[in-house]
Amino acid sequence: MIKIEGIKLSCISCCVPDRYEFNKDLPDFDEERKQKIIESTGVVSRPVVDATQCTSDLVYQATVNLIKQTGIDPDQIGVMILVTQTPDYILPATSCI
Repeated sequence: MIKIEGIKLSCISCCVPDRYEFNKDLPDFDEERKQKIIESTGVVSRPVVDATQCTSDLVYQATVNLIKQTGIDPDQIGVMILVTQTPDYILPATSCI
């Protein structure tokens, strides 16, 4: 295991969209297939951004929330790490934007 001295994880924040889509409402599947999807994955609904939002918008909101909740001085943040399965673009990485 790699160990890096002098670095610590101080806080974590996340942000998900307000809107949800439900698997029972999937338009391309019949009711039986929808139920199989729900039963096999355990996923009933998922958060979905609207057409004007992207991952970096959620990152910004998560950062604002984190600063408000912790009172941390933004100038004291040395590194931020973004983990996402839905980048804004293929390239450049959303963490670079």
